[in-house]
Amino acid sequence: MPDLKIIPINGIEANPFQPRKDFRAEDLTDLANSIRQHGILQPLVVVEQPNQKFRLIAGERRWRAAKQAGLANVPAIVRRANDEEQLELALVENIQRQDLNPLERARGYEQLIKRFGLTQDEVAKKVGKSRAAVANAMRLLSLPETIQKAIGEGRLSEGHAKIIAGLDSKDLQMRFFERVVETKASVRQTEEAAKKIQAKKHMRSSAASSDEAISEYRQLLERVLSTKVEIHNHKGVGSLTVHFYSEEELREIVKKVIGKD
Repeated sequence: MPDLKIIPINGIEANPFQPRKDFRAEDLTDLANSIRQHGILQPLVVVEQPNQKFRLIAGERRWRAAKQAGLANVPAIVRRANDEEQLELALVENIQRQDLNPLERARGYEQLIKRFGLTQDEVAKKVGKSRAAVANAMRLLSLPETIQKAIGEGRLSEGHAKIIAGLDSKDLQMRFFERVVETKASVRQTEEAAKKIQAKKHMRSSAASSDEAISEYRQLLERVLSTKVEIHNHKGVGSLTVHFYSEEELREIVKKVIGKD
């Protein structure tokens, strides 16, 4: 079982695999003031290192604020783990925190996959999420840097970002992002606009596929009938024109069509 101890604050070292990177100075000051008055209500989570130091697993914001408040000692739950388990535990503990921004959480998932060779399904089980939630979160890491910065700064919500990440091209993603910021569109409005774009793309793709099929039919008929063939198609309705240049050629075409000599 983990041990609860009071340990020197200067004996704690930061966790290099902490997914959270943004610690706002004003938030730390507010927390430091609260700690001066009430103390640390939730212990830090640490692991003991061979150099008699402790590596922080969870609670870096509280640790920073406690140092700012001038505390010499802090309560901490001491976990036991080898180096690999420490890294995995640090990532999982921090990913499960609710105050990570979407990008920080996604980078944590990415570290678990790259460092430990886990699948998205295995990551999902470790952090108590669905596989789809992990996959959707990690798609944010493929967004253009400008959009990622807006997510980190809180100017673009996770809901908006996931919709934008579903668009096919970086150019389209940027144009959609600019439109959302300019119009202050809701997530529902953004989703509806994205659906319309995808529907238009599907229609264009279907039309292109249909044109390709018509061309293949025409070439097949020309090979079989040994003459020029034209197919006019509009939304599945049209006409077929078979050219002939003599009565003898017409008889040959008819024979081939009806299969009789």
